[in-house]
Amino acid sequence: MNEKKHMFKRKVIGWGLTPVTLSGWLFVLAWIVIFVGPALIVAGLHGQLHYDYIPSFLVLPFIWMALGLIGLIVFVVKYLNMLTREGE
Repeated sequence: MNEKKHMFKRKVIGWGLTPVTLSGWLFVLAWIVIFVGPALIVAGLHGQLHYDYIPSFLVLPFIWMALGLIGLIVFVVKYLNMLTREGE
C-alpha cells in the first residue's frame, strides 16, 4: 500500500541505474546542465581563444566536471546499496 516509487532502477544488462520517473530524468538533465555544460562551453571557446598557456578559467570547468562525476559515482553507489538493502 505505502510503496515508495524510486527515481531509478538497476540496469538489467550492464552497470548503473536507469531513470524510471520524471524526477529521475530531471535529475539527469540537471546534472548534465550543471556539471557538463560549463566544461563544454569553455571547450568550445578554447578554439576561439589563442593562448601560449592554459589559463585557469579553462581548467576550472574541467575540475568542476570531475567533482561532479565523483559526486555522481558516490550517488550511484549509495542508491544501489539502498536498492540492495530493500530487496533483502
